[in-house]
Amino acid sequence: MASHQPRLMESQQLLDTVVQAVADDSTGDLDALDNFFRRLPSPEQVVSSLEQAFSGPQVKDAALRFLVESLVRKSTDPDAGYLAHHIEGSTIQDQIPPSTYILWHLGELALRSRFGGDDQSAKARQLRFWAWMTRGRKDETSPFSSLHGQPDPSNARLSHALIPAYADPKRCAGCEKQGPGTYLCCSRCLIRNEGKATFATAYCSKECQGAHWSSHKALCRQVQQLHRAACTFHAIFEHFLSITFEEPEFLKEIAEKDGMVVMTLAPRTGVRPAPTWARFPHHLATSSECGMAALMRGNCNQVLDGARSLFELLIRPLCQTITRVALFAKNMERPVKVQDIFTSINSLGGHEVVVVALPCGAEFALDHTGLQYGWKEKMVPWASYYRHRAYHVVDRETMGPTTPGTHDPLEGGAGKALMSTVALGLHDQLDARFGGVERFLQLKESKFRDAQAAVVAAAKRGLTMLAGEMINSATRSFIIHPPSGVEGIRPEIYWSNEQDKKVANGDAEKLRLRWKARWEKVMDITLPPGGEE
Repeated sequence: MASHQPRLMESQQLLDTVVQAVADDSTGDLDALDNFFRRLPSPEQVVSSLEQAFSGPQVKDAALRFLVESLVRKSTDPDAGYLAHHIEGSTIQDQIPPSTYILWHLGELALRSRFGGDDQSAKARQLRFWAWMTRGRKDETSPFSSLHGQPDPSNARLSHALIPAYADPKRCAGCEKQGPGTYLCCSRCLIRNEGKATFATAYCSKECQGAHWSSHKALCRQVQQLHRAACTFHAIFEHFLSITFEEPEFLKEIAEKDGMVVMTLAPRTGVRPAPTWARFPHHLATSSECGMAALMRGNCNQVLDGARSLFELLIRPLCQTITRVALFAKNMERPVKVQDIFTSINSLGGHEVVVVALPCGAEFALDHTGLQYGWKEKMVPWASYYRHRAYHVVDRETMGPTTPGTHDPLEGGAGKALMSTVALGLHDQLDARFGGVERFLQLKESKFRDAQAAVVAAAKRGLTMLAGEMINSATRSFIIHPPSGVEGIRPEIYWSNEQDKKVANGDAEKLRLRWKARWEKVMDITLPPGGEE
């Protein structure tokens, strides 16, 4: 056993209690590892309360008993040493809950184990179940027909990379006629991914479509603008993650193996230095999809944390309500596994999406990190997302508005300050060029594409410049001026590097003007002639 004081053994009294329980256990004649699998929560218990399985005491108690029992009776099972090693590892690290750490390695063991369907031992039953959990909880391979309110597994034919076709079967939005014939779709609010409709308003004829326009108009425009905002946000958010990636020097390979994206890390010895930002090493990925899955892994909370100011700028103005939804996902096309000194698998963890309600009442899930599961859409009707991708909803939190700039830009770390500064720059540029974000999102299609490209390019330039200065400057400082002017809702944020300070020579106004000129040049939204109409 590890020489460190185990975290599971929080007191000598607990250890004495477990030793006595082992001595009194009626299963004492069984193999220690077999006892461990018998004591784990049953598959039925796990699916009825996933939070309890990952954070409750039953898994770590079973693990503790296994370690103590192994001292008395050595297991003859060849897998006992593997689990014992990682159970001990769960007791000496302090960043991951012990039960989660143990279940990651139980999942890894399940992936490499093979059992026939007629093997009903406790070990075989548990590992078959945890293999299903680890591979992404696909409905068509579920060990349960229908349990605890989950839908019947009826979509073996579906691709999990994309939500099933939204308009199938097609029903005319005007006359509600339904049939197998070719239907028209409103092109303005149609959302497609790889040629497949994620959202569509279908009609049986042009006449029906024209007659229905007055009823459809509000939803149509709101959906179109939300989709534009979500795509703009995503392009900037992806760049933000790619230039603030931590510890890329330890990443050796990103490749698809056995239905998963595997990130292989090099061994690290000695004291680890404080993590620094660098560009994500896309060249290490065997495909662009593998690279994006690795980049998005574990970053679902950054949408409303690190990138909150950008979300408030682009998406908040369109929404009636915004809800942060924490859930356990299912039907993952391709989960991500990190192969390090220990294994972590994102299918055995929680996920977070943002559910927005439009003024017309339509609800959409915005999932900007779904690529970590192999999902390709960023915006999906919430009802479809809930049915096909939400295994269990853990929590819902309504997010109130925050005006970009009213919070401390340094609160929440350097990444948040970085994005806040760029969001404020975009806010000013969108006002100057288009009369605000709403006007930008309402542009005609022929104008919007060029305008969107210019906005994204400006944001990327700003992020890249500031990230570079934060990494390379010996002194990184912010100058926050108090609110002023008619707006009076936000401070002006200025950055300064060593060269700025040298030129300004202690003159604060000169420093401010130098920054302002440099920043406005970087953030300028350059449009082709006529692009602002």
